[in-house]
Amino acid sequence: MASYFDNVTETPEFGTLAKLAENLVYRLPGCSDLMILKTLREVYRDFVRRSCCLRTTRRILLEEGVRMYPVEPVYGQEVDAIVDVRLDSPRRRAIEFEAVDGDAPCIVIPERFVPNGGDDEYILVTVDELPSLESDKAPKWFIQKHGHSVCDGVMARLAIMANKPWSDPQAAQQYRLSYENAVGAAYLSSLGGGQHGTPAHDDPAASELI
Repeated sequence: MASYFDNVTETPEFGTLAKLAENLVYRLPGCSDLMILKTLREVYRDFVRRSCCLRTTRRILLEEGVRMYPVEPVYGQEVDAIVDVRLDSPRRRAIEFEAVDGDAPCIVIPERFVPNGGDDEYILVTVDELPSLESDKAPKWFIQKHGHSVCDGVMARLAIMANKPWSDPQAAQQYRLSYENAVGAAYLSSLGGGQHGTPAHDDPAASELI
């Protein structure tokens, strides 16, 4: 299941990782803001990659004579993998495709699916996205739902460091366990009911979950 977008101009509402950093400063006395933010970006990306929680499906209009279509990210700054391509029809039949890497990943559909005119035809393309390590942007729904777990991941990485004012190996292990459990739960949620759980209204940009 994935968030459904009619086109990539439907963008979700974003927040920033800096809001999460504010919750970490007092828990990491002496740790620089730069180190906290850098670790936040790394943990956010790790959480997304392993949980597949930025999985989106976009509806693309097929054009007469065109086989190749770019796949732009919606949530993240990168397309990590093209998961599935289907015809937008009652049966939603899966079709084979070729993935082409580049600045913007593309898919190439078989010639027999290229329209020859007549009624509009669409395909549904599902991708897993990743945030950029250069950006502090994150969907607001993600921050609200998983922000606490990402902070646990940051604490697990930084509190394990030796001979620092914020060192706490015992607490780091507890944070690590909490983080790993959250990643696993988010992954199961992405398989069973969409990346932000069952309710569609968690993400204001998702018109429906498919």
